[in-house]
Amino acid sequence: MKKIILILAILLITLLINFGDLKCKDLDLSPEKKLELASKCSKDGKEFYENYKTKPKYYGMRIAWEEPEYHYSRTLNTCLIYISYRTYVGDSILIPDSILYDKAAIDIYANKEIIGSHYFKKQGKSEFEKQFLFDEDVKDNLHPDEFTKKKNILFSE
Repeated sequence: MKKIILILAILLITLLINFGDLKCKDLDLSPEKKLELASKCSKDGKEFYENYKTKPKYYGMRIAWEEPEYHYSRTLNTCLIYISYRTYVGDSILIPDSILYDKAAIDIYANKEIIGSHYFKKQGKSEFEKQFLFDEDVKDNLHPDEFTKKKNILFSE
């Protein structure tokens, strides 16, 4: 029994030390390097955004795009982009008089959605509807409020 407790204690100490090293890893970066990475992220993010908006699934739709946000994540060591847009559905048989809302934080180098909120609202109503997902890659469809909280955390790291 004492051996098991000793082994568990050693494993715990090792994990804590390694976790501390991971958290402090970006402290080794000079301010110039951090600025360089942020600048590269902004440049690459703008290119990603222009390509993203021209995907075939958006042809012929009435879409209102919001300005994207770019963030170099030291924790994830990648460039993130926040994309948000509304699609006006109008006379659709499935969801008449509705607006589809899409928000996503995407790792631009992996071309992978990290978090997303995809929902629709009928004109004049305020309830959140979660049943419409258009991308199979979306694992979690977050409520808009939860998405905002998680996005703010991601974009602060």
